[in-house]
Amino acid sequence: MTATDPKGTTMLRHLIAALTILVAFAPAALAQDPNYADDSWRPKENFWWLFGAYAVIWVALIGYVGRMAGKQQRLERELARLEKDMG
Repeated sequence: MTATDPKGTTMLRHLIAALTILVAFAPAALAQDPNYADDSWRPKENFWWLFGAYAVIWVALIGYVGRMAGKQQRLERELARLEKDMG
């Protein structure tokens, strides 16, 4: 696959790989040290806010990439039609 893949599948695969890595390492990043004296940071309580924020960002990013891929396909079809009409 190339960077100019008209279906945008290459970028989508990279996004899925990044999301998989994020989900795989999230539990380690949110693990709480039992010897930590300060009780102000509670990962179990804040996890859903963090998950929700990441989910919104990823959905928006994937939607944006999908929309741009669709626009690129329409533009390429229009360009091909114009080239056909001119020559």
